[in-house]
Amino acid sequence: MLRGIIGVILAAAFSLPSSALAGAVPTSKDLKSVVPGSAKYERKMGDVDYYEMQAADGRSVGLAFVTSQVPPEVGGYAGEVDVLVGMDWEGRITGAAIIGHSENREYVDRIVQAGLLGRFVGRRAGEDFGDIEAVTGATITSQAIIDDVRTAAKAVYDHIMGRSKAGAAVTSFLERSSWPKGLGALAMVVLAVTSVSMPSRRWLRALSLAGAFVIVGLWLNSPITIGNVVDARNAGLPWLYNLPLAILMLFALVAALAKGNLYCSYVCPFGALQEGAARLSPRKIVPDKRLTRGMRWLRWIMAIVAIYAIAALGSDAMRTVEPFSLLFMRYPDSVTIVQAGVVVAASLFVRRVWCRYLCPTGLVLDIFAQLGCKVRHFIRRKAGRCNAGDETS
Repeated sequence: MLRGIIGVILAAAFSLPSSALAGAVPTSKDLKSVVPGSAKYERKMGDVDYYEMQAADGRSVGLAFVTSQVPPEVGGYAGEVDVLVGMDWEGRITGAAIIGHSENREYVDRIVQAGLLGRFVGRRAGEDFGDIEAVTGATITSQAIIDDVRTAAKAVYDHIMGRSKAGAAVTSFLERSSWPKGLGALAMVVLAVTSVSMPSRRWLRALSLAGAFVIVGLWLNSPITIGNVVDARNAGLPWLYNLPLAILMLFALVAALAKGNLYCSYVCPFGALQEGAARLSPRKIVPDKRLTRGMRWLRWIMAIVAIYAIAALGSDAMRTVEPFSLLFMRYPDSVTIVQAGVVVAASLFVRRVWCRYLCPTGLVLDIFAQLGCKVRHFIRRKAGRCNAGDETS
């Protein structure tokens, strides 16, 4: 009964309206900061929305636009970043600022501190920006910002200055998506499915776990986090933003409903890291049953708090509450390293300690797995126990 009540609370938190930062509207201060010499502005709405920036005497000194309001969509790790760009009437960029996003705050702070936005100043619309390098440790998001500013600046200049039709700025799907990495994610899914279908081949499972750590963790840096799961409720899957993550998200949800929580068991890089640590130590501790029950309730509480904070409050901190959310960055912060180190050390004695007792993402996928099992049993009219994922329960 109590578990059912908590499930209702979790569903209510999950359904709260989003307060994501993406889609932000620039303030007067923002607009003036990207077009030097401007004192006032007039918003122009049409096929391409922009702000005509004027001096105090009414003379037009340039324009400003938000990249997310100009096609095509070019997203970062979790979605499109709202970059406010100023430009003079010769097509030179006069300033840029991030005014909204749904990324991890760690990525955005790293980009701002690296001075990426300042590198756009003086560039002309139509340049390829090929010499502007992505920021190490936030490669996906920073490269998306570079591509977004480049394509949006050309689209606005071509459309407003009448050089060509705005549609000429639309890039191909392959150009906007990380398709080589998408193939890597797809290969990981195939490996996981093969491992499940051939359980007697234990080396396949070992290969799958190694692939999860190397491919999903180190190469793709796309482990599914509780923030991704919350974003998915609004169809926030990053189909054109982060193709590998979209593939893994689709696999995790479909597999949970159709077969069980296969993602946590075979694809999660942090789960693989814990399982690898567990195999290094032959001696294991069997936790007290009462302690185990209490810890599993803590997992429910963590999930409710995280989902509420992300969905209703737009909390960046709760998006990174899981140690793996930032662990596989090239330069993770010290708190993340310590947190992950403690979990891995504990896994030497208690198998998959984070997965069993704390992981909110795993809990949500387990719930989907239980729901899928009940639906399958209802359809088949069979009795039987529902296994939501032996590897993590």
